[in-house]
Amino acid sequence: DGDDEDEEEGGGEPKEFDGPWVIVMDDFLSEEETKRLIELGASEKFRQSELVEDGIDEETRTSTNSWCTESNCAKDEVAQRVLGRIFNMTQIDKEYSEDMQMLSYQTGQFYEVHHDYYFLERDEAMQHGPRILTVYLYLNNVEAGGGTSFPELNLTVMPKRGRALIWPSVLDSSPAEIDWRTEHEAHTVEKGVKYGANVWFHLKPFRLAYKNYTCCETSRKYIENGPDAWKAGDLGKMFQRIVEDPKYNTNILSSPSLDGSYPWIIIMDNFITAEEAQHIITWGAEEGYEHSRLYEDDKDDITSDNEEEDDDDHKEEGGISWRTSWH
Repeated sequence: DGDDEDEEEGGGEPKEFDGPWVIVMDDFLSEEETKRLIELGASEKFRQSELVEDGIDEETRTSTNSWCTESNCAKDEVAQRVLGRIFNMTQIDKEYSEDMQMLSYQTGQFYEVHHDYYFLERDEAMQHGPRILTVYLYLNNVEAGGGTSFPELNLTVMPKRGRALIWPSVLDSSPAEIDWRTEHEAHTVEKGVKYGANVWFHLKPFRLAYKNYTCCETSRKYIENGPDAWKAGDLGKMFQRIVEDPKYNTNILSSPSLDGSYPWIIIMDNFITAEEAQHIITWGAEEGYEHSRLYEDDKDDITSDNEEEDDDDHKEEGGISWRTSWH
């Protein structure tokens, strides 16, 4: 998680995964679906986003949002298809989910570091338990900025149309207990606009609780003491099932140590700009590409950086066929 010096860039041996689950799925939504969700969000009228505990706080959260409720937006064919895909993927019943929240970040807007697990003192509100899982959908490409970062994990995911980002808010060993490692923030949109959508799942059947706040004691006790969406260990099982399913285009950005053999392997989209990439391509061409070498076979023969080499001596059939240059 970046707490030890030898885990920082350039130091130490690769470490095994030992974090919470954070996964990314590209092409989870089609372009048609992303455009329709943006339209639905706008039709529900975006309003200033609020904090669960404190209401509107323009210093912490400046985005706008709307809700895809069952009485309107959720009846849409595309919305139903997307939600059905999420319920099928997580294998958590829709009764444990909130309505889909539609989000809009204009240039200059952001959401500072926060956690999706929340604390409320109202007993009736806690009948549905804490949020346990977030499925975040990126609905468009953003010209600049707008990434989602996890400071404790030193991890940032950039917006990409159709991409889904999934993480838990609770511990696998204790699904009612917060996992502080998944605190996150929405970086400032530097140019353009960012559209997204949240689907949150609760430990208890949220929709039943929401509809029965004022209902009878029997109903409240059923919701409070009824079946949990997850038991200890179920979180990990769900993520393992998803990442092993070939129909999902999944990249693991963080995970717990599963068998002690996982190295650190992470993906960073947009780490360099298109302009920087073109410069590197140009540098390579200017230095002149040569046949690449197999280090183990050639290391004893290397005596000088300026030594002329016969390309054919270092090209192995079935081994290396690409070319390299050095800058």
